[in-house]
Order: sequence, then C-alpha cells, then structure tokens
Amino acid sequence: FNSVPPEISGRDPARETFNYFAVCNDNRNDYMGTKEPNHFMGPTLYDTDPDPSKRNLVNRLGEPCTTSERCYFLHADMLHESPSCIGLVHDPEVETAYGTVYWAFDSD
Repeated sequence: FNSVPPEISGRDPARETFNYFAVCNDNRNDYMGTKEPNHFMGPTLYDTDPDPSKRNLVNRLGEPCTTSERCYFLHADMLHESPSCIGLVHDPEVETAYGTVYWAFDSD
C-alpha cells in the first residue's frame, strides 16, 4: 500500500530500537487512481525483527517468504483514516513503553 514515497523515521541507532520504524504516506488510498479514495491510510509502524516466529516478512501471497522470494514487511500498527500525513518524526523519549512514540504531521 506504499504507492507514494513515504516519510520514514526511526530511533537513534545508539539506543535500543526494538526493531521498529515508522512510515507516513500522503495517500488517500485510491488504488493508484483506479477507485474512489477510501481514506484508510495513515502513519504505519513496522517491526523488522527477523525472528521467523513473528512472521514480519511475507511473500506476495501473505505466506512466510523464503530467501528466493521478494519479501514484504507486515505492519505492526497503523493509524487508519489519517491519509494526509506529510511528515513523521520519532520522539526520543525513552520512558515510554518500547520507545516507539512518533509525531505525525497532517496536511488537512
């Protein structure tokens, strides 16, 4: 669903990231102009932990991918119905659970 180049933000590499990063798409989800927009997009959180038991990477069919296939990240969380996200920044606060606080900037 990332048809528009996203804004990407992650934590400082010197701190534990718990393998998370976030993207922000300015995308109203119109399936590249083929359908009416459903506004179901929004800032998205991904977990890059390579542990196969977490099933973070899948092939185009949504099945566990192999090294010979193109793999895709499954998103861990998404703030739906906030499609006009034009910027994203990670909050370096370390007191929050998992340290995964992001501020999203919306153009609407």
